[in-house]
Amino acid sequence: MSADKDIVITGMSGRFPMSDNIDEFAKNLFDGIDMVSEDDSRWPLDLYGICPRMGKVRNVDKFDGFFFGLMQQLVDEIDPQSRILLETTYEAIVDSGNVEYAIVGGTHMTFEPFLNQIGQEVSLCSPRGVSAVLDQNADGFVKADGVACLLLTHRQRARRVYATALASRLNIDGKKTKGMFFPASESQQDLMVMAYKEAGVDPLKVNLIEAHCTGTRAGDPQEVKAIYNAYCALPGRTEPLPLGLLKSNIGHTEGCSGIAAIIKVLIAFENECIPPNLNLKQIKDECKQYCPPLYPNTEKLPYTPGIAGINNFGIGGLNGHVLIECNHKVQDDGAFRIAETVPRIINVCARTEEGIKYIMDFIQNNPQKISREFLALLTDTMRVEPSVNSAGFPYRENLKTSMGTVPGFGRTMACNGCSFDANQDIRR
Repeated sequence: MSADKDIVITGMSGRFPMSDNIDEFAKNLFDGIDMVSEDDSRWPLDLYGICPRMGKVRNVDKFDGFFFGLMQQLVDEIDPQSRILLETTYEAIVDSGNVEYAIVGGTHMTFEPFLNQIGQEVSLCSPRGVSAVLDQNADGFVKADGVACLLLTHRQRARRVYATALASRLNIDGKKTKGMFFPASESQQDLMVMAYKEAGVDPLKVNLIEAHCTGTRAGDPQEVKAIYNAYCALPGRTEPLPLGLLKSNIGHTEGCSGIAAIIKVLIAFENECIPPNLNLKQIKDECKQYCPPLYPNTEKLPYTPGIAGINNFGIGGLNGHVLIECNHKVQDDGAFRIAETVPRIINVCARTEEGIKYIMDFIQNNPQKISREFLALLTDTMRVEPSVNSAGFPYRENLKTSMGTVPGFGRTMACNGCSFDANQDIRR
């Protein structure tokens, strides 16, 4: 496949515990925030003896049905997961800059307490409510909400590129001597080897793995062994291989966990830094022999973006592995520096006054993120979106900027303000 035909990730969006957008998610990851919380917003704290800690998406009762052309009677009946998936899909489209694309979405939200109760009874969910992945005292995972979306397109069509998809492979190992629910390290290893061989990727060039590890006693050692055998057992690896454990930060988003893991890796690519894993004090005895060279960092880790592998496994034996490569950004040679000093007018529009304020406040408070790419995509979005959406963007503002003075590279999820009203209560 030619470079122009490469499949790239061009847009992303998501809602995660304590994170209404990707920027908040990234900040919480780098700040080492445990996004699992305890409250009675879903059910009483002492119900059925369930551990009250869970990762919860906020504002699940808010939705701007008018923006999506939906009658209120229908909005009242739509599953919150579907409502939020509509929002994140739109945000990912805006984030990409409007291109021909394929939408990849995932969602998981827990509204029924019996699911948590069953999880505890079969020793899947942590009775302590602590997602201590790879830790000696790990006793299961914590359930968490997540709704996220990625946009894929060919490189030649992309206006923004986060990463290139090198390989995506699946295998199934449900028929096992120890039962279909017991993970098989050999099958997981075979999958990873198959992925990088078919993609023509040197495994020694892979410099980050985001593991599926959930905190269960059986699953984590099997996966760590598989990762080691696939990527570290070969001679030639001289540097530790960072191991990401997202579920330690937010819990297990189940049906959304694969996309959440990819988004975390994209955040590491964009910031040249790997967020810390949480709740890891002493590595499991069964995993110590593999660490190092595997390195599950517990502090922010400076990182040179390269090729990353992401695991996502199902409880019944379905295994998935993805390889993505960072976008190697072209350095500015200064050829247009004189033209860039000319002031530009950037038009901003929104559905509400609050939306306008959100965008203007973001620009004012985040100068390090306001790059030429950001301003170009913002201008394009402000020009196209009002004309194609029947809901209209009646509130408008403009700002004057000189792109020659804009520092660095950045991204934003300001589309909460420039699209639908994310705070509109559906219970009118």
